[in-house]
Amino acid sequence: MFKKILFILTACLAGLSCVSKAEAAFDRSVASERYRAWYARLQADIATVVKQVPAGQQITAADVARLCESSVVPGSRGASNLADWLNQSRKSPSHSVSGEIVLIGKFLVLMHLFEQATPVGEGGLFSEPPGNGFPDRSLQVIYMETKGCDGLDSVAVSELFKPYHLPPDGTLERDVYPFLLFEEKDGLLRYGGMGREWRAVFQRIYSMQFQ
Repeated sequence: MFKKILFILTACLAGLSCVSKAEAAFDRSVASERYRAWYARLQADIATVVKQVPAGQQITAADVARLCESSVVPGSRGASNLADWLNQSRKSPSHSVSGEIVLIGKFLVLMHLFEQATPVGEGGLFSEPPGNGFPDRSLQVIYMETKGCDGLDSVAVSELFKPYHLPPDGTLERDVYPFLLFEEKDGLLRYGGMGREWRAVFQRIYSMQFQ
């Protein structure tokens, strides 16, 4: 009788464990909704930055932190990158080659890539290396599908990563799949930066303009 009860309890615990893991599995539909909501906030916040910082004045990471509080992690590498690229965009939002080919700056390429990418998995936490000038914080790794973004096909993406594969949920693997970094505040996502894998895709799309 005791063995039978123990067997039943063990089976129940195993079942609960399976349910827990299933509930914790990455939900692409929910993740996509949250990501789209974040992107909409980012667009609105960026518009506020451009409106409130005079055209002849440098946009700083502090400006981004203050005016993009709902969408960007203050003091993060992401805030610093956005400030730099916004300044570049203001100086030359686009320029032409031979009066025909219009080339788009890095900020606009980044925003296009943000808009077209899709969250497909999570990779645990990523911490900034010490001594790089950014606060010591851990951010959530979100793997992003970028095939098809701005004409980037599967062959072009796979050439950047060897082997190219999506890691299991909760696993951080380097140089195999592009990812962004986020934190959650009050139930909302805030952007904190990009992995070098995302930067490689971003740079490839930017460079494709010159080919």
